[in-house]
Amino acid sequence: LSRRIEGIRKSLVGLMSSIYARIDYPDEDLGDFTDDELLSSLYNIKEDCKILLSTYRTGRAISEGISTVICGKPNAGKSTLYNLLLGEDAAIVTDIPGTTRDVLRHSVPLGRVMLNIADTAGIRESENMDTVERIGVRKSREMIEKSELLFAIFDNLFIFILEF
Repeated sequence: LSRRIEGIRKSLVGLMSSIYARIDYPDEDLGDFTDDELLSSLYNIKEDCKILLSTYRTGRAISEGISTVICGKPNAGKSTLYNLLLGEDAAIVTDIPGTTRDVLRHSVPLGRVMLNIADTAGIRESENMDTVERIGVRKSREMIEKSELLFAIFDNLFIFILEF
């Protein structure tokens, strides 16, 4: 990354130096430097910047990880999937709806990237929910909004959505 940025910087400095030299010494023979050459140089620098910018998301995913959320209705298997991905029993798994109430977080390597996984409370609407479960559902929805990768689990159906 630093080499690529340094290359772009050198190109810009060289271009600016040529422009300044022609402005400061208009009577000197500094070689032909046409408007087309200037535009061509600027275009090449712009393209180099675009190429570098296109690698940002991948670089960020490698260095910081991908915000990943496991969501779904209560007792759909969210915490079971969380435990499988972690390779340990980090989340409590029961057949009682609303067991997971707070967001559980852990990072798991996946190839060259890190998944920053969050296991969330089951999402449902019911008058039977207590205050703590309502807070858990609200936190789940907030986590979904912030996620880049979403594992949604519904009645034996597993869907993942990548919004990177």
